[in-house]
Amino acid sequence: MHIHIQTTPEEVARARKWFSGLDMLWQMAYNEVLFRKGPTMEPPTDEHLMFLVLGVENVRFAGPAAHYPNMSFQLKDLSGLIPLRKLKHITLCNHQVTSLAALAQHTALEHLYVMENQLTSLEGVERMPHLKNLYCQGNQIKSLSPIRNLTNLEVLYVTRNQLHDLDGLTVAHKAQLKTFRVMPNNTLPDEAIIKCQQELGILCKQG
Repeated sequence: MHIHIQTTPEEVARARKWFSGLDMLWQMAYNEVLFRKGPTMEPPTDEHLMFLVLGVENVRFAGPAAHYPNMSFQLKDLSGLIPLRKLKHITLCNHQVTSLAALAQHTALEHLYVMENQLTSLEGVERMPHLKNLYCQGNQIKSLSPIRNLTNLEVLYVTRNQLHDLDGLTVAHKAQLKTFRVMPNNTLPDEAIIKCQQELGILCKQG
């Protein structure tokens, strides 16, 4: 990896402190996925570290059970992503993540793929007005309320969750939302699907 990021000594010191304070699993994740050193806790070079903190816009952490895994273990939270405010695309699938709250400040995010985790809520996405793609199938999500104001969504996958209604989707989503895949959701009544299609004009698809 050949990179060059203009930084100050103070920025480097802050980045070193951040990385050394990371959860062990996140140190291993960055070394395995981004720096290609394998799942170690070895500190990255200053150049690599500053590239991570200041230059990375896209990350993909696919657990060992994913179709195309790039990790040999599973993450349990999103804490390692908190300072990476330039991120526009996050894929973190087939892990044991239970909450999206750590992403609340990622207001520039456009693509979020968090399928096959252990999420019970979408809370944390409310302040992502630019979000276009949200893939969160295969979790334990009970409500779509947090997406109420995310009217730039183009693709939404929420199959295999625990939805009881589709509150959170509004008429304002119709213009941009091209693909809404919600079935199967065993706890979702037919009335909710009919209401979404008839009153909002949003087609509920299988898959």
